[in-house]
Amino acid sequence: MRRFAWVVGLLVAGCGSSSNMKAAGAGAGGTGGASGGAGSGGASGAAGSLGTGGINSPPADAAGSGGAEGAPDGASSVDAAASDGGGASAGCGASAIICDDFESYADGATDLSPRWTVYQSSGTVKVDGTKPHAGARSMHVTTQAGLRHYADIIKQTQDGTAILPNVHYGRVMVWVSEIPGQSHWSLTHAGGPAGNQKDVMAKYAEGGMYGKLLAGYSVRLRPTAPDGTFLLRGGGPENGDPGTMADCSKAAKTETLATKTWACWEWKYDATNNETDLWIDGQPQTEVDVMGHGTACVGGANPVWQGPTVFTKLIVGWEQYQDAPAQEAWFDDLVIAPERVGCP
Repeated sequence: MRRFAWVVGLLVAGCGSSSNMKAAGAGAGGTGGASGGAGSGGASGAAGSLGTGGINSPPADAAGSGGAEGAPDGASSVDAAASDGGGASAGCGASAIICDDFESYADGATDLSPRWTVYQSSGTVKVDGTKPHAGARSMHVTTQAGLRHYADIIKQTQDGTAILPNVHYGRVMVWVSEIPGQSHWSLTHAGGPAGNQKDVMAKYAEGGMYGKLLAGYSVRLRPTAPDGTFLLRGGGPENGDPGTMADCSKAAKTETLATKTWACWEWKYDATNNETDLWIDGQPQTEVDVMGHGTACVGGANPVWQGPTVFTKLIVGWEQYQDAPAQEAWFDDLVIAPERVGCP
């Protein structure tokens, strides 16, 4: 029961704000679905155009993950990403913690180690020259039509070592073919231990739903291998994974991401002040900025978006959590730093 104490306290503390929640993220298109937020696993809803079951009910066609992740790459690979020619066009800046313009990988590379672990579930990740933002190459991802599909690059540590400061900013150039009209999707995530519970992850995410932008927050148990190591996962669940203890969102009414053009996607994750912010092409996306609370959560309570004690996991890529068309996207000029990076 100890592992739930942090989340129970979080939910109780947040209940006083539940009257201000909106129904954004409800299971639209489902029959009889309960309204709720779309956090890092998707909306709550019954059978319908968004798939079968809510966040706690894995779909029948969801693919399980492979084995546990290997040893963490640590600070040395982060430094390498910013120092081996991967920074010129990316505009790293002297304080960059992570910087990758994908130029140092071979054309067609699908193994991006030791800097990144590639995570694919009904999706593909490779570096190629089909659509670079700058230079000769970018990261090219695809996902199949369907639900809970992932094409990511990930950094995470098994021992709780921080890979990012508690307040950090990110920037990546992104080109997407389509924005699904009826699916929750995400591009960037960062998370870490919730309170003192190493096996419970609190995570922030930036993406969209119903064609508009959406900021997400989730708290869930991390699945483990028989040897006790954490299994590699994307930003949402796979078949058999534990359900969420908190699954919250703040949805935009008008703001969206343009398709078939390069966009400068910038974010801020502040675990000290429980704050998330998003900019696109230098413009603040205020409808999805969060300070303390979002506007909707699965289950009805509206807890504080309590940040992790340390950020031990970073995810960049395309993820979709309900039934959606096949997707193709490119990422380039990725930088994370202690201060805002700005657009190249």
